[in-house]
Amino acid sequence: MDFKQICKSITTITASFDDIRRSGYTYVDKTALIYELAWQRSFYFLSRPRRFGKSTLVSTLEELFLHGVKSYDGHDSYFKGLEIEKKWTDENEYLVFHLDISTIQGKANEDPDLFAQELKDKIVEFGKSYGLNVDESKDGVFKTFESILKQVDEPKVVLLIDEYDYPLTKNLDLKDNFDGITKVLRELYTAVKVYASKFRFCFITGITRYKDSSIFTAGSPISDISQEEKFGTLVGITKDELQTFYKPNLQWIASVKNHKSFEEVTASDLEKTLDEITYWYDGYCFDSECKTHVYTTWSILKLFQSEKAKFEKYWYDIGGLPSILTHSFDNIIKSKDEILSNDLAVRVGDFDNPSSFTDMEARVLLFQTGYLSFSKPKDDTYYYLKFPNFEVFSAFKTHLLAKAFKQSEQAYRMCMMQDIDCLENASEIVDFLEQILNLVDFEQYPINSEAAVVNCIYLFLCALKGSKVSVNQHTSLGRADLVVDSDNRRLVFEFKFCKIGNDPKALLKKAQDQMIKKRYGKTANSPQNLQAIALVFSQESRSFVEFSEVKY
Repeated sequence: MDFKQICKSITTITASFDDIRRSGYTYVDKTALIYELAWQRSFYFLSRPRRFGKSTLVSTLEELFLHGVKSYDGHDSYFKGLEIEKKWTDENEYLVFHLDISTIQGKANEDPDLFAQELKDKIVEFGKSYGLNVDESKDGVFKTFESILKQVDEPKVVLLIDEYDYPLTKNLDLKDNFDGITKVLRELYTAVKVYASKFRFCFITGITRYKDSSIFTAGSPISDISQEEKFGTLVGITKDELQTFYKPNLQWIASVKNHKSFEEVTASDLEKTLDEITYWYDGYCFDSECKTHVYTTWSILKLFQSEKAKFEKYWYDIGGLPSILTHSFDNIIKSKDEILSNDLAVRVGDFDNPSSFTDMEARVLLFQTGYLSFSKPKDDTYYYLKFPNFEVFSAFKTHLLAKAFKQSEQAYRMCMMQDIDCLENASEIVDFLEQILNLVDFEQYPINSEAAVVNCIYLFLCALKGSKVSVNQHTSLGRADLVVDSDNRRLVFEFKFCKIGNDPKALLKKAQDQMIKKRYGKTANSPQNLQAIALVFSQESRSFVEFSEVKY
């Protein structure tokens, strides 16, 4: 089968639901879940990272409330053949106000008064489109919206707000602007609260959950469904959906990866391809009970558009580091030792109720922007997080590398040129590790603990091609600080941090004894060539002052 024929149903343009259906693009049928959202009067907020399909979801709701599931304008309903077609029975006519706040750009994002005027203009346009009398002389967003709502029968209005937080993230460094725009948005949500009886349905999306934006204040009718298991797969692509809706695309990738014709691909080839896609792009869990997980929509679609089946950091490459993370990356760097660990726990209160952006815990921010995901069900005390997949972890490490290493260009050159597997004796290996730490910006990111030593080296070694690196690798007897696996050898390291006044030789002996006793790196699948090294890093000299190869 020809690639162009397979690929023609894939689009990465941010298309509306009706455009997707009209143009014959593949639509992953989420309408059974959409029915569960919209069958009764409800007010919802959904937080998801960028490029997961929130805008398509909003446009699907718009089409549903505008035209229902019956034919109109001389063509079949765009819901024909979808799961909701036989379920939806609401044939009432609604006033649908679709407000994409990201379309309010330019100077309006820099001036609360201009933002208020732009938002007011959109409200006026909405009212006039339905032939209502809009009192444009009213001051403020609330009063203008109120002048419309007072004319509407109950409940007739459908309000769909996409990217509610867009202007807020644009003004994180400008407190007056941030507070001013927050005040304007508060007027809009106050109107929803005061005139809730006028609304049939309200749905708001965003990336972040700003508690101080007033959406979530006491008395608001809007429910946050972001962590509900029922809606865990409302956006994103599940494994079943991948196999159901994109089987030809999977088969194409399998044919390229296995150097076979399209027709020669076997079930085993497809399974291996799916495993690789899973490693790169799966793992996002948004429900706090960890019952569901999805693949990144954007990355999957970009992969399917690649004729050579190239696995890349598509989700990251389209938008880089979100501005909200750029703003907070110094704080994230300070927490890098914990963030890079295998188990991330955040207290329930810190996760659910950050009072404002400025005091939002770094790991909570990383979760909201899509860099962390739930790893296991929450309990009464903690939420548990992890990096969802290789694509995200790789993108995050790239930023950490650039931030933590003061000579980042030199660091990247070392990453590209050096192969740790070519270094044979312990002295060469320790010298290489010394070079890595010499690139760290000690003033901004001081190495003041064993964990900091391990994580800086780990971060760098992860960027080396051909090596698989893990920290705190568990065995039945204990866990090694750092393990590097390559085709020919396993390197195992045990680090000790020598504070000023401590005896480095005694610490080296302790590391040696620990490695011998616990036989770090000796596992059922360990290669025959295993090299174990104990090292002592001095706080005073900022260097390795003792090391020894350990035999066991």
